[in-house]
Amino acid sequence: MDKKVIISIGRQYGSGGREIGEKIAERYGIPYYDKQLLAIAARESGLCDEIIAHYDEKKISAAFLYTLTPNLYSYGLGGHVNNEQPLGMQVFFAISSVIKKVAAQGSCVIVGRCADYILRNDENLFSVFVCADEKSKLERIMKRNNITSEKEAYQRMVKTDRNRARFYNYFSDHKWGAATTYDLCVKSSHLGVDKTVDTICSVIDNL
Repeated sequence: MDKKVIISIGRQYGSGGREIGEKIAERYGIPYYDKQLLAIAARESGLCDEIIAHYDEKKISAAFLYTLTPNLYSYGLGGHVNNEQPLGMQVFFAISSVIKKVAAQGSCVIVGRCADYILRNDENLFSVFVCADEKSKLERIMKRNNITSEKEAYQRMVKTDRNRARFYNYFSDHKWGAATTYDLCVKSSHLGVDKTVDTICSVIDNL
């Protein structure tokens, strides 16, 4: 694409946000980052893959919050990782550093990880939130994970979105999933994945 655009995608679990992000990146011929961020963060920070994965978009315990409260902003959002910080913060800063680095390199699609907030001062950022109705999300979750129990799928959906919301709401001063947080909110269950991609790209093309 001719202009630089950093497309961040927040998403409800089961909404198809990852697939939508992949298709947007493919359409524009630009890099796509999701789990890839974790591998890069592990390599560059020296933290092991298992630790990075453990803290990835996970809820923060009360004890962890207590540790962070007096220190979070003195460290600075996106600050440098050091081994005196709580482990969860080291992971957050490691991923933040990677997000800033890949965004500086050119147009890309970044899924989750507070990317829209971390890059909030980047004039090339376009933030999207993808949601869907419950029935559609449960069907996708069950199919993707070979789950036969709707109850199990529902519990996984609720837990994952709760973790994402707590993670996002703590590390930013915005609210996860709120319309005012993003440039565009779309409901993939109304449009379908391909039309959702078309809608997002149409808005970006007319920026």
